[in-house]
Amino acid sequence: MLLYSLLTDVRFDLVEAFYNIAKRRLRELYDLYSMTMLKFDKLIQLLRRLLNRPVEYDLKRLSDNEINSYIYTLPLELSIAIRSLIQNTKMLKEFSQSTTQHYLKSIISNIDDYIEDIAKYTDKILSNKN
Repeated sequence: MLLYSLLTDVRFDLVEAFYNIAKRRLRELYDLYSMTMLKFDKLIQLLRRLLNRPVEYDLKRLSDNEINSYIYTLPLELSIAIRSLIQNTKMLKEFSQSTTQHYLKSIISNIDDYIEDIAKYTDKILSNKN
């Protein structure tokens, strides 16, 4: 439940960053960003289905205190990956307004790697529970 809440909160920043990238017409980043978001949304969808949660359209943002308290309750590897994902997503959101494409491409690649790490750690946790 905590991981699902954290990831849905991260999604807000990812969507805002995409709007900034689209506004600047940085078409070279679209494919990479789309594939990253596809992986991210699949992970969120998997967690939503495992938790038997309905699709929610009016989600609220988590406060920084809530985010920190959620992260502290997660296993170490997963919490490190989540924190790195959050930091890189915030950087992407901020830098997407003015930074050059190759820096943004690097940040998106890092985000993609963290999403894969989170999926791997989540799978490991779920496999141990069964």
